[in-house]
Amino acid sequence: MPNRLFRFFFPEEVDFFTPMARIIDCMAEGAEAYIETAGKSSLCGPEKIALLDHLKKLEKEGDNILRTVATGLKRTFTPPYPAIDIHRMFESLDNAIDLLDESAKIIIHANYRDYFPPFVAKQLTAFLNGAREAGKLPELMRDPRKNSSAITAVLEAMGRWEAEGDKIYWENKKALSEVINSAAQSNNLAGFRRGRMDEMALDLLEQLVDTLLDIIKNAEDMLIEHA
Repeated sequence: MPNRLFRFFFPEEVDFFTPMARIIDCMAEGAEAYIETAGKSSLCGPEKIALLDHLKKLEKEGDNILRTVATGLKRTFTPPYPAIDIHRMFESLDNAIDLLDESAKIIIHANYRDYFPPFVAKQLTAFLNGAREAGKLPELMRDPRKNSSAITAVLEAMGRWEAEGDKIYWENKKALSEVINSAAQSNNLAGFRRGRMDEMALDLLEQLVDTLLDIIKNAEDMLIEHA
């Protein structure tokens, strides 16, 4: 009881920017490893397992950061931004790491390919570039009034990378639709399954790239509330 009373009258100052920087680093680290694997013309079993193990490790770290932040929000009455906005931001960042893991698993566990389709590395590169821009936000958002122009520039750059990922998505969505329709018409079951699995991976990677929009919106909401 005394400790609770002490925390009530003297709430702690909690640093949310350092864990924010770390979870964004996890996003970029996962994308980099994924791109490296996706760029290979063929993959052996150990390479596939190594990628999944790496992404799972980062996913667990992201979950731990999310729990640490939730605890921190309970320990302070004076967060730098509204608690709900901080929580939403970290959920978006954690969701990105989850989608890296899910999109890799859908291809590797289905075991229908010896290598990743070409669009994977392209979508991931757009996401990685956006994540690298996002990596500038934690330090800038420590002083939003001083850094407002720099924050705006970062968010605009992230938006451009999301738009690039969107372009890659629709180009490949159209091409895969043609492959799937052709396979269905010719009763090519193997080709149909391959096309559908590729389409599922494409859609998950589109959700991954869309997390950049979530991060942008969350950052904008935090800044509006802070103004």
